[in-house]
Amino acid sequence: MNQFTPKSLENVAAQAKEQYEGLVKAGQEQTVKQFEQTATAAKEQFEKTAAQLLKSYEDLQATGKANVEALIASSTSPPRAPRIWAARSSPMASRRWTSRSPPARPC
Repeated sequence: MNQFTPKSLENVAAQAKEQYEGLVKAGQEQTVKQFEQTATAAKEQFEKTAAQLLKSYEDLQATGKANVEALIASSTSPPRAPRIWAARSSPMASRRWTSRSPPARPC
């Protein structure tokens, strides 16, 4: 049978403590490293998303500007000639009428 002395128990406890502290320190370092990697990836993703959002806003702003310019141009252009319509489904399909003279209503 093997007897343990107080000195040998202290040595075993000291070694166990060192191993435990080493494991805890390694775990903390790994956790910090993973957190830094995650934070870096999140920052990059945020920057990409912000850039895409800004580009979309600029595109929307350009479209709005083009729409306003088209509206102004259409309100200052000369009037167009009246359209001529052909009644296709009526018995008088050969008769043509303009938007100023609607087709005759059947009685």
